[in-house]
Parts: sequence; C-alpha cells; structure tokens
Amino acid sequence: MIYLVDTNVLSEPTRPEPDKNVLTWLDENDYYVPSPVLAEIQHGIIGKVSVKERLYLQDNFDAIVESAAILNWDMETSIKWAWLCYSKEVKKRPQAFWDSLIDAMGVRYDAVVVTRDVEGFRHSRTLDPWTGIEYAPGEKRKGKVESENPSGQASAGESVD
Repeated sequence: MIYLVDTNVLSEPTRPEPDKNVLTWLDENDYYVPSPVLAEIQHGIIGKVSVKERLYLQDNFDAIVESAAILNWDMETSIKWAWLCYSKEVKKRPQAFWDSLIDAMGVRYDAVVVTRDVEGFRHSRTLDPWTGIEYAPGEKRKGKVESENPSGQASAGESVD
C-alpha cells in the first residue's frame, strides 16, 4: 500500500504537544510526501510574520526535504487533476486547491492519503492517523473533531471549479 502524507500530518511533530498516535504512525509506516505538500508548507512558512517562527519552521522543512521520500508531480498526474476538477463530486462540493492536487496524486498512484481532513479528499481513500480510521473516497468523518484546522495554517480556500 502506498501512503501519501498530508500537510497536517507532516507538520504535527513541530507542534508544542504533538499527538502520540500521529507520531507513532509516522515512525511505524513508510510513506511519501507529495510535492504539493512541500509547496503548501513552504507557502505557509513564507507567509509567517514572526521571523523567529519562520526560521524555526524553515529548519524543520529543510530536514523533511533532506530525509523524506518525495513523490513528484508529473504529466499523468496533471491530466488526472484536470479531469477530477470537473467530477460530479467536486462540482457538488468544491475542493481546496492544495487538497485537489494531493487528491489527484492519490488517484494517480492508487494511494491512501493520510490526513486529518478526510472530507477534503473527494476521490482518494484516506486514513486519519489521529483516530486510526480509514475512509472510502468522499466518505464523511465518523465522530466529532476538536479542531478542523489543527495545523493553525489558513486554508488556501481556492476552488478548482
């Protein structure tokens, strides 16, 4: 099975009190970091006002890039993304820009997207490492979520319609 790690999972270890379930999942599984996740993280770092915070996050980012198995965007994924932008699922419920890119990679590689934002992915299977629950493409979250945005980063909020 191929796992693609979303931004909220990859950034969890940098939080003041990271979730133990997520840390265990990261330690016990092999996974890829999709290149759009790296772009999203770098975008968030550049937007930080605090120089101290920006430097701290940049150091963590650099360590990830040096050690992670990165899955690059390719032509086949580009074509898959374009088609998925016009799917009935996305037309019914628009998708955030970064999620749409990662979703296309999940479909292209028949991978499971590991994320807390399981409802953000219309076409890929997902796994929430906070709870250990797996979801079918587009399936609604089971149970209550304390924070819809645990990373503290603003959502791109862009639609692919």
